[in-house]
Amino acid sequence: IALPPTRDMTVIGAIQAAGGFGSSAKDSSVRVTRRTPDGKTEIKDVDLRSVGSRGRIAEDMTLNDGDIIYVPERIF
Repeated sequence: IALPPTRDMTVIGAIQAAGGFGSSAKDSSVRVTRRTPDGKTEIKDVDLRSVGSRGRIAEDMTLNDGDIIYVPERIF
């Protein structure tokens, strides 16, 4: 889902704007992919379960224009 650029959008904010997590989402392993200014690809994993349930707000990263968020499925 493409979101309009806003100031200081975080991973949680983008997921909420896209409708939230589905029932099979693995919220402890969200992946953010971004291009650095030198053209390299940088991948960061974000544990949004820790952010939400343990109050680790500092782990919710601010997004840059062009970032891609991937939420994997849980394996039951």
